[in-house]
Amino acid sequence: MSTEILAQLGNANSTIHITTEQGSTIASIVTLPIIISFALSSYLMNVYGRRLTNLILCAPFVLGWIIISLSTQVWSIYVGRFITGLGAILASSSGIVYIAEVTDPKYRGFFLALRSLAGCSGFFVTHLLGTFLHWKWAAAVCALVPLVSFVFVYFTPESPPWLASKGFTVEAEQASQWLRGGEADPQIKSELPVPHTHKLTIREWKKHILSPEFLKPLAILFVFFFIQRFS
Repeated sequence: MSTEILAQLGNANSTIHITTEQGSTIASIVTLPIIISFALSSYLMNVYGRRLTNLILCAPFVLGWIIISLSTQVWSIYVGRFITGLGAILASSSGIVYIAEVTDPKYRGFFLALRSLAGCSGFFVTHLLGTFLHWKWAAAVCALVPLVSFVFVYFTPESPPWLASKGFTVEAEQASQWLRGGEADPQIKSELPVPHTHKLTIREWKKHILSPEFLKPLAILFVFFFIQRFS
């Protein structure tokens, strides 16, 4: 959306005039809350569950787009972009976790790839709106999309693995049966994790974080995304 906003703000008849530095800030500020977002997303998903987290994350999207749509000064565009960036990064991690946990292992790869396709389609539609509409109206239309998402997520069950990890075994089996669309399957119960009653100490957390099982995937992902972004 930053491309369309900057293009229209650069017009002589624009009600908001920006400098080159301000335009650069509008484009880049959306990435500022990355570190905060991932830490917050992990906490919300663990404490409140995947489904409720995805419902909560609709709020910053709606709020951010409304602020952008009603902006009359540059600083309010900054605020709106920051909030939508926060929501986008939070939703990115929570959405992947939810999809991975609720889908059948046979189709999990397909649905995770479909998420990328949906994201690219969203970018295309956003650019299309910005091409034919004033950027304020385009932002207003974008504010409606999270509301649709809220309705769909509201009527879906919580992640079965998360329910099982919190001790809600019966609810986890019921959610799995609803998601798989069939009768009770012994395989469903075998896929659910065992509830954890022991809380990790700081020393145990440190041991897990410094273990090869944690560091190797982290390094691979870091290198992959670094090359992807800078290539």
